[in-house]
Amino acid sequence: RQLRTQLSTAEAAQSATLEKLSSAEKRCAELGNERKALETQAHDLSQQLAAAELDQARTVEQLYAAHKECAALLELEQHIHEVTRCASASLQLDAGGAWPEPGTVATRRSPTRGRLPHA
Repeated sequence: RQLRTQLSTAEAAQSATLEKLSSAEKRCAELGNERKALETQAHDLSQQLAAAELDQARTVEQLYAAHKECAALLELEQHIHEVTRCASASLQLDAGGAWPEPGTVATRRSPTRGRLPHA
């Protein structure tokens, strides 16, 4: 009778151990699935980061090109301003006026407008 009690106790302990083992196996499978999901997410994020870095590099290139274009336009604007000032001064001199002050543009009309002054 004592053996039956011990056997029953051992069977109950074995059953509890098997349940714990089954529960642990399920949890292990869940963790494996979570790991796979996290690996997939990490891979996706890595691809997104690479794409963002490429976009950033393109943006930097575009900003550099725009900066160069702005610098060229500013230089052209300064050149146009200087040519306009010189042409205006020349027209004013052709019309018998005085040399304009630096930084001003003469506006008096002249019959020689549009022609270069004679050297």
